[in-house]
Amino acid sequence: MLKWFGLSLIVGTLFSHTEIIFTSRLDFRGICWIYCLRQALLFLPVLVYFFFNAKITPVGLSIIYFLSVFISSLVGLWFGRGLLHFSFIKYREWIFKTWSFGKFVLWNNISSLLFRSTDNFITSKYFGTTVAGQYNACLRIGNLIDLPSQVLSDILYPRAAKFSATDKKEIKNIYEKSVGASLVFSIPALITLILIPDIVLALLAGHKFIIAANILRVTAIFGFILPFLKQFGTVMDATGSPKVNFLVMFFAFIINIFANLGGVHIWGPIGAAIGTLFTYFIIFILTQIILFNRFGVSLKKIFSNTFYFYRLIFSQGKAFLKLSTKIANDKG
Repeated sequence: MLKWFGLSLIVGTLFSHTEIIFTSRLDFRGICWIYCLRQALLFLPVLVYFFFNAKITPVGLSIIYFLSVFISSLVGLWFGRGLLHFSFIKYREWIFKTWSFGKFVLWNNISSLLFRSTDNFITSKYFGTTVAGQYNACLRIGNLIDLPSQVLSDILYPRAAKFSATDKKEIKNIYEKSVGASLVFSIPALITLILIPDIVLALLAGHKFIIAANILRVTAIFGFILPFLKQFGTVMDATGSPKVNFLVMFFAFIINIFANLGGVHIWGPIGAAIGTLFTYFIIFILTQIILFNRFGVSLKKIFSNTFYFYRLIFSQGKAFLKLSTKIANDKG
């Protein structure tokens, strides 16, 4: 499995490169097609195996994944054929520029990965794979709240990169609006998961996972805080401060280890979620202080943008219903 996955990672560099090119041009048509194709090529063979009651081996699934990445990467290169230009002019200069910037992004991604895996590792270590599976299901459902911020961060980066760190007003405006827009989707999802976590778990994970309803209530709050942190990272990278982003995430990783160990010791399995939430809260405060000092970002403005978007959606929905009623009456 690791051999095939290693090949997938190598081929996946083409996939990632074309995705970055599309994002820099704000061309999301190509991104949509390559992602839909990759997921379809992975899902359809599994669906065929399921309906024909055939057995699929882990290695077979790894091969299917490799083929899905390979074919979708080729399609991505075809979509980006007018945007991709290969040149060795100033090659050495750009290698050093890329490394000086990318080394902090690399370590930041490693720190972020370790940070977001700490609670899973500790839960598995202390309570076994069954509890770890329940916890992981809650994390995956909670991550659905964060999907809008992931999309907006792809849009935000190329826009923010057009400005320097001295363009404080523009960066402030972009951050406040992108987070405010993310919360439009996050708040209803958060309320739903807090009020009826057992129903959501039963529908998405199965009835055996209902026992983890209280864990889902806690992990759902992660998705509410993540837009603030994710857009912070995007702004720091885009304005040439990846080192700050890395230091914050590494600090978060260290805190999270101790918070999780203390949490599981006091509260049991749900303690990992409580410990991680405590870490998120600390990092949330820290990042908001940095954003306020550098760009003057205001939490009040973020939430006022959220309510503005709600009013805009409501007014457009009301106008649409009024128009639909008028058309129906005219036909009648």
